[in-house]
Parts: sequence; C-alpha cells; structure tokens
Amino acid sequence: MTRFFGKHICGVRGGDSFAKVARPLITTNQCPEGTVPCSKITSLENTLCYPEKDREALCPITDIVFVDKKETENFAKASYEIQKLYGDSYLAYSRIADSLPITTTRVEAKPCVMPNEVSFNG
Repeated sequence: MTRFFGKHICGVRGGDSFAKVARPLITTNQCPEGTVPCSKITSLENTLCYPEKDREALCPITDIVFVDKKETENFAKASYEIQKLYGDSYLAYSRIADSLPITTTRVEAKPCVMPNEVSFNG
C-alpha cells in the first residue's frame, strides 16, 4: 500500500452485510429487540442496528472528509473522529453522519463525478 501524507490509511471490513444488517422495524421505527441504533441522529433509511456491546466495533463509517487544521474544531463538535495526517492536513470521519455506510474508497486527483471512472492510474 502506498503511504499517504506519510501515513497508511487502512480499513477493515466488518459487521453484517448490508442485505443482512438489522434495520429499524417499519411498524415501530425502532431497532429490533436486543439492538440499538448506530446513531440517534440518522434518518430512518440510514439507520443500522447492532447489539449495544458490538456497536462501537461494528457500526460503519458513514462519512470521511479531508480537512485542514482550521476546520477540525467544527468537525470535532459534530462528533467526528480526527486524525492528523501531515502539516495542517487532517482526516475526519464519522459513524453517525446521516448517510449509508461507506463501502468503497479511493483517492482521486479530481472530484468523483462518475464513480466508476478513475482520473488516473498510478
């Protein structure tokens, strides 16, 4: 793996597959018995449920953002985890942002307008 800002960015697949993960029940809008939501602020369609003892380990990351030092305070207030990369560059990530789990990532030279296209190989 290539180093990025002098660091390795690693991920581990975990939790249940999206097709099998527990979701809030349509009839009650609540997580099934024995489970809790990963986040209390996500919309119903973006809420995943896990047993409370497994929540921290299995709830997926739902947002990743590269920020500079002056932006870290705002992201920290929004309950993002902050990791220093290099100089004034930081990585902020969240398990409670209101979106579906991130399943694929890559670093691009240009914005990812077409998700299946890569701006360069290298």
